[in-house]
Amino acid sequence: MRIKMSKFLEYLQKIDSQEQFQELPKISVVGCFQNGKSTFINCILEQLVARSGENGGGIVTTKISTRYRWGETTSVQFRTNQGKLISIPLVTYLEFSNLFQIHKDRAFQVEITLAKPILKTIELIDTPGFNANEQDTENVTRSLEEANYAIVVLTNQRTLGEPELAMFECIKSKSIPYVIFMNCINNNTITEWIPNAPKNLKIIQENEAILAKYGYLPDKINQHIVYPCNLLWYWFAISRNKYYSLSFCNNEEYEEDLADKIEWALRKQKETLSTENLIRLSNFAPIKFFFENYLALIT
Repeated sequence: MRIKMSKFLEYLQKIDSQEQFQELPKISVVGCFQNGKSTFINCILEQLVARSGENGGGIVTTKISTRYRWGETTSVQFRTNQGKLISIPLVTYLEFSNLFQIHKDRAFQVEITLAKPILKTIELIDTPGFNANEQDTENVTRSLEEANYAIVVLTNQRTLGEPELAMFECIKSKSIPYVIFMNCINNNTITEWIPNAPKNLKIIQENEAILAKYGYLPDKINQHIVYPCNLLWYWFAISRNKYYSLSFCNNEEYEEDLADKIEWALRKQKETLSTENLIRLSNFAPIKFFFENYLALIT
């Protein structure tokens, strides 16, 4: 009788934990192809958990929605269209070849659990590029169907165009509150990696004017409707500090070249290449504060 009661209590605890799990607010990270959505996930969780496109050579790196949830241990599971779960190590998930092999098996969602405090209060959803192709756009739209909040990642390579406005129309139609930041990653001009560079501020002004006419404004970060930052700088700083691999294929030549470019950009600002300077100049601290002190309170 004790054994049966013990199993019953374990069952109730499991159901209770699942219900609490499902009640967590869902935050969808959306944006166009290679804007930096996965890099943002790495930065906010301060761990290499998402493949990003810095060294992807233009390859679409997020093909299916990836959910990041709380878990006492790290786990990665692919859920197929038939409901089957395929478990793999995180290091395997981060390898390009394995991603496409599993995608061929008709996986439609990835679920990753991590022991990160922020994930006790929210569930993060990394999505494909909104403009990559029709299927990826449908995946993003599906993730917004259940989202309580949206994080929109833009870049400084151009002002808002048709793909972004279609994405905003989707957010507006579902009355989803959202926030926007602009990832300064223009590879054509290294000086524009600096978030507060004049050209970046001009693009921000143009984008804010477009959004004002659009009529559904986002929440502000540090009084900015569109907040400028450099995700790569922040990730570079914490990955050097915590000995994480910056790239996904251990390309030392790529990392050395990137370090040289960053150092050159910092010299233009009369700054030295240090962890503290990179974190400060990346403008990421206000985003992290917003995330931990505002989004964590969403119900």
